[in-house]
Amino acid sequence: MPTVLAVSGAQYPGASKQAMIPPLDGVSLLPAFKGEPIARAKPLFFQFGRGSAVRNGPWKLVRMGATWELYDLASDRNELSDLAAKRPELVKQLDAAWLAWWKESTGSEWTGKNTKDRKLEQ
Repeated sequence: MPTVLAVSGAQYPGASKQAMIPPLDGVSLLPAFKGEPIARAKPLFFQFGRGSAVRNGPWKLVRMGATWELYDLASDRNELSDLAAKRPELVKQLDAAWLAWWKESTGSEWTGKNTKDRKLEQ
């Protein structure tokens, strides 16, 4: 949505006649289309099935199941060197941010059992 607003020159409404409109989360990708860097003040959060991740600057905290892995994408784009054991405080910080995002997004605490594995139907 931020990209569409930037391209069109439209303004994001703060309210309508019916209700307040939640603040827009995200950034415009328009600078990237122009070959410019994208500035993002907040981390990016992901969750799909048993997989979860946080991207903050060069850092990526990712898990498939219970154990977090930490990668410095500035020096390890292929995610070959897990730095979680060497940077436990950063893992703790990013994990706390992910848990806060989950609660804000879903209204519930993360239990590790919030998602279901589903078999693909043939």
